Amino acid sequence: MPCGGNDLLAKAVPPNVIRLGAECASVSQDAEGAYVTLQNGEVIRCDAVIGADGIHSAVRTALRGPEEKQFANILMWRSLIPADRLTGLKLPVAGNNWFGVGRNIVSYWVRKDLYSVLASVPATEVSCESWTQSGDVEQLRRSFAGSEPTVQKMLEAVDSTFITGMYHRDPIEQWCTGRIALIGDAAHAMVPYLAQGACQAIEDAWVLATCLKNHGAAGVQDALLEYERRRQPRTTRIQAGARFVVDWAHEPDEARVRQRNGRLRGLSRIDPLAEASWSFAWGHDILKAAKLPPGEVVGLSAAREGKRMDRNREPARFRSLEGCVQAG
Repeated sequence: MPCGGNDLLAKAVPPNVIRLGAECASVSQDAEGAYVTLQNGEVIRCDAVIGADGIHSAVRTALRGPEEKQFANILMWRSLIPADRLTGLKLPVAGNNWFGVGRNIVSYWVRKDLYSVLASVPATEVSCESWTQSGDVEQLRRSFAGSEPTVQKMLEAVDSTFITGMYHRDPIEQWCTGRIALIGDAAHAMVPYLAQGACQAIEDAWVLATCLKNHGAAGVQDALLEYERRRQPRTTRIQAGARFVVDWAHEPDEARVRQRNGRLRGLSRIDPLAEASWSFAWGHDILKAAKLPPGEVVGLSAAREGKRMDRNREPARFRSLEGCVQAG
């Protein structure tokens, strides 16, 4: 159970609704309702089952059968560094990104005294038995040897880390079957390179709640179908956009890196805040979208959004740094 200031969502539901340790074994349904069978044999009857159980979703498996996740052939080193170990380094509050050949680092302040580092490298550069265990920090540093001095000093401050693989799934044609539906990563697991995984789950939840409220208890199945229709186009585009960023953040050789950097410099002149390029992801108004007719999905193309790239007369603020390129 969340504690302290992190239990906002838990406090919003009635007492005794949240149950921990209730592991789903299977789901089923009939004309009257849906059912969840727990691993302990208990059967819970309800109006609908919403699978919000992530990329390893048991509810999704029950609906679609076993499916292979797609591995991006990238491993991610994750670490939290106390601020006092970073004294003297210029690390702005805004996120800091470094891009090199086949690798990149995304870093940002979690709070004033704690800094988060996520360093992604080709899977072949990591040797360990488990991608969820602590890795050899020296191996991490070797992967970024010769990079920009700030990167090297930052990695020298890392004293412990753990490793995760980067997985995703392709969009699927159906999230709902009768009274059973998927939400969040269970429906549309994506790579983290638009920072939209949790955001899309929150948007899903708002639209799902709106549809259920509008249709009432007698219209649960219609509500789930409307939710699917409203959300699938947007999440599909976000999934594709995130995978595109993974590709250009991990260009495989120096020639491709130079080409990418040239494109980024050009874009920084005509779209300095990435409003035309990426506002479909970050500028979406889900409250407004939920009120539109179900077939009218905002943000499917830049043309429909009325975007225009105007050349910025200011010089581009984009620095090339030896070993890596930083965009801050």
